Amino acid sequence: MSGFSPEWLAAREIWDHRARSVELPRELDQWLAARSTANRGARIVDLGCGTGSTWRYLSSRLTTPSHWTLVDGDRRLLGIAAASTGAEIHGLDLATADIDALVRGHDLVTTSAMLDLVSEAWLDRLWSAVKGQRAGLLAALSYDGRLAFSPNHPMDAMVRDLVNSHQRGDKGFGNALGPTAPSGLASRALKAGWRVRTRRSDWRLSAERDGPGLAMLIDGWAAAATEISPGMADGINDWRERRVADRHFTVVVGHRDQLVAPTA
Repeated sequence: MSGFSPEWLAAREIWDHRARSVELPRELDQWLAARSTANRGARIVDLGCGTGSTWRYLSSRLTTPSHWTLVDGDRRLLGIAAASTGAEIHGLDLATADIDALVRGHDLVTTSAMLDLVSEAWLDRLWSAVKGQRAGLLAALSYDGRLAFSPNHPMDAMVRDLVNSHQRGDKGFGNALGPTAPSGLASRALKAGWRVRTRRSDWRLSAERDGPGLAMLIDGWAAAATEISPGMADGINDWRERRVADRHFTVVVGHRDQLVAPTA
């Protein structure tokens, strides 16, 4: 998986926690309480944990006693997660790790902002492991391809399409699912007769409130768009400069939270 800086993850964690579904953790808590036992509690493994954002969001919202294992391939991020969460930590390259072994013995698998980065084949591996364990899966903040800009700019639609094309490139797992990740997970679960709950978890960003982080995001979009279409570099850079300079700029970035669980 492509590396992410701690600075970027800190900026987006505010947006993530603001956007995430509050309803799904409540449903999850009820499901975990029914599944766990008094002497064991719930066992949760977080794949692609980064600095521990999912733990920070969920641990205060779950009343069911839980033991967490956090997994990531970036040792620098894991160091931050270890210091801030106190959870069990494992440094593993998730592109090549034994997913069955990671999921085994756990009641719940969590991921955040990850499924859109993985390949069809990797999602098959994850789904096979979750299904075999009959564990729950909470996949949060999967990008779904929607970008709604205001005020409008003539280049908006083109930049969005180029960004979405870039999202389908190799992020370390093979060609990524990109915006098709939420539907890919849902189709696998529904085919198996599992329950699927999906809620929007859109970022709603404004230059006035989210300026520094939003500038990083715009720069990233411009770089991704230029990588796909180098011949449009001048137009994309003009778009980037105008967006960064506009103090009234807002954007909605489409995401989905999904809770998948066996029906019995």
